[in-house]
Amino acid sequence: MAHFVITGGLGNIGSALIRELLLRRHDLTIIDNLSTGKHNSLWNLNPGPKHGRGTWRLIEADVRNVDAEVFKDQVVIHLAAIADPQISLNNPDLVTHNCACTAHIVNSKPKHLVFASTAAVYSLNTPYAAAKLVDDELIQ
Repeated sequence: MAHFVITGGLGNIGSALIRELLLRRHDLTIIDNLSTGKHNSLWNLNPGPKHGRGTWRLIEADVRNVDAEVFKDQVVIHLAAIADPQISLNNPDLVTHNCACTAHIVNSKPKHLVFASTAAVYSLNTPYAAAKLVDDELIQ
C-alpha cells in the first residue's frame, strides 16, 4: 500500500478522502491546524490492518511549520487553505498564508503533488481565487 501526506485532512474534502484512503489500506500522515477541520473527522477510524484499514498519524500544525522532511519524496495531497471567500474578502492578508503553505510544500520537493481548490475559485474577484492562481504558478 502507498503512503500519502494530506494537508487540510480534517476539513470537509479531506475527511472524506482520508476515510476512502484508509479503507483502501493506505497509510496516511494527516496535517491540519484545526482552524476549520475537526478532530471528530477521525472518530471511528481505528487505524491498522486488524480493522481492515491503513494506519494514520495526525500532525496538528500549520503547514508552514511542518518539517520539510515530512513532504520530501512523498505523495502530497494539498487541501489546506483558508477557502471561505468571505473571510478572504474581509482579511485579504490571509491569502498570503495559502501561498506560503503551497510554497513550503513545493520547496520541500515532494515526489508528487496533488493540488485542489474549492468551487470558490470561480469567484475570480476574491483574494482566495487570486491566491489559487499564484499557487498554480508556484507548482509549475
